[in-house]
Amino acid sequence: FDGSEPWAIYFEGGGFAASADEALDRVCEVATATCVAYSSADAPATMTLGPFFDAAPLAAARKVFVPYCTGDLGLGDAARPASGGRTAYFDGARVYAEVLEDLGARGLWDAPKITLAGSSAGGIVLATLLRRVKDRVPDTDVFLDSSWFISGGRFATLSPDERGAEVLELWNGRERLDADCLARVTDDKASACVAWEQLLRSFEDVRVFVLQSTFDPYTLFYQYFDDAIHLETTADALYVEHLGAASRQSLERAFD
Repeated sequence: FDGSEPWAIYFEGGGFAASADEALDRVCEVATATCVAYSSADAPATMTLGPFFDAAPLAAARKVFVPYCTGDLGLGDAARPASGGRTAYFDGARVYAEVLEDLGARGLWDAPKITLAGSSAGGIVLATLLRRVKDRVPDTDVFLDSSWFISGGRFATLSPDERGAEVLELWNGRERLDADCLARVTDDKASACVAWEQLLRSFEDVRVFVLQSTFDPYTLFYQYFDDAIHLETTADALYVEHLGAASRQSLERAFD
């Protein structure tokens, strides 16, 4: 690399931990029917990123895969007691700040263009870093893969009516939410600022591409289904249909 190449940075997703025990014990990935701890201990040394990064203009980009190991959407800065005398550390804010520092030392800030991409929770993580990156490299784009979570109502993933304030307190994460978004909502609705429906207004100077799947395992598994792999009943099908309609309405509100 000679410093003239664009960069493409992909942030892995993986839900979030809503308790100290959940952070330490396991996270379940429905699509592969496996459960692993929030940890970087078993992160692979290399990763195949798929066809998105093989297409122009990213084919020639310097590519980085960032594993998700903190369970706090990149917002955490807290140590919390867990069962059995254990302690859960929510260190996302520090971890991702150090990721940026390390990449900066490797030439990130000399790039002519950066694409930040993320899947599911990874798309929320990148939002916590976006302003810092955009301020250093103005030509920065965003690609969201199944990261468009609804900010309120029945289908909210993390919002005031879905224990949002409680989880933000667990992580000590409120102060790392986007300041512009926080200024637009009341204090009791701060957790709505993890959703791109709210965040998009804060980043009107950024090109954002959204690829949204109604069958994102996190959305289905954690909110409704005991088994998100097999959707067998009419009620299941209706739920997915209503979720899709709500997602479309959310996108229309944000891009209006």
